Amino acid sequence: MSGTEIIKNIEIIKGDQYLETMQNIFIKNTGGLDVNFSHISYDENVNNEYDEKLSSTIAHDGTLLFTVESMYEMFSVLANCDITLNPNNLTEKNNRDIKYIIGDLTIKNSEIYNGQKGFPVFNQYFELPIRVIEEE
Repeated sequence: MSGTEIIKNIEIIKGDQYLETMQNIFIKNTGGLDVNFSHISYDENVNNEYDEKLSSTIAHDGTLLFTVESMYEMFSVLANCDITLNPNNLTEKNNRDIKYIIGDLTIKNSEIYNGQKGFPVFNQYFELPIRVIEEE
């Protein structure tokens, strides 16, 4: 895609707000089932000291649905306990007590203007620092 990318802004969504929003969306998507997220918590210190950063990039037409969908997909990884410190233990994850502590979600928003059509394409870069705690 040709064009000039212009960084519009960087948004920070506090981890506790992100957690609450995603929990509500999960409950709505499961038809109101009681979904337990006690293995996910928030601590602002994780922004500086984390084990891993979940990241995602999406390009779209500016529709909010795409932003929410990307946030949901990142949260699904945590909700399903899909990250361990040792990837070789993924098959044994059900035998472990895995907990995640998240930091703040950073969203970098930019636009690329396509020279031929003149319509902007919106790029969003998501980053979520996490700390993984595994217990035998």
